[in-house]
Amino acid sequence: MYFNEESFQFLRPSAKLYELTLLMELERKEKISLLNNGSDEKIYSQIALASLYEKKLLHRQAGKDGEEYFLTSKGKDHIKWATVDFVLEINKLAHLAKGTFRKRLRELYESGSRQVVFYAASDSAHAMVDVIAETGLSLVGVFDDDRLKWGQMVGDTEVKSPDTLGNYHFDTLLITTLVFQEQILTRLQQRKDNNFRIEKLFI
Repeated sequence: MYFNEESFQFLRPSAKLYELTLLMELERKEKISLLNNGSDEKIYSQIALASLYEKKLLHRQAGKDGEEYFLTSKGKDHIKWATVDFVLEINKLAHLAKGTFRKRLRELYESGSRQVVFYAASDSAHAMVDVIAETGLSLVGVFDDDRLKWGQMVGDTEVKSPDTLGNYHFDTLLITTLVFQEQILTRLQQRKDNNFRIEKLFI
């Protein structure tokens, strides 16, 4: 299992990301009102706003319909620092994802793969382009069922229709989407002219 709990940590928004999102929304709206009847506006809870108020990132005052929260000057400055933290976290997660993909690609190389195609032109495929050269594999083509992606580029490789698979010489097809993985696998297994291995990125 290559994608364990640690690998999927980016699916759980961090406290810093939630805080940044809240502050940026406040900056955009100028204020948030919490109604006296206890209802919230969208995702904003009394606890979250109270926490930011305690940090002096928000100013609070009584409004017509309930408490109103505004950004303070400290809150505006905090957005800048929180944005930097967010970028650093994204970079860390991107490094983690690439490391996981690199491990899977190296296993394919060690099992005999050399010429590889990706199916589909997913975010994962884009991430793997940056590391595939480090594994000894060569990317021969990228294919996707979505017509809107045909002609787009994944790295230096143009996305093509799966109908053109027979025009390419490769030994391994790597399914690079999790959502449609089983549908693609079933369709490929029904082909009669397969002379290549079919592998999953997400196993």
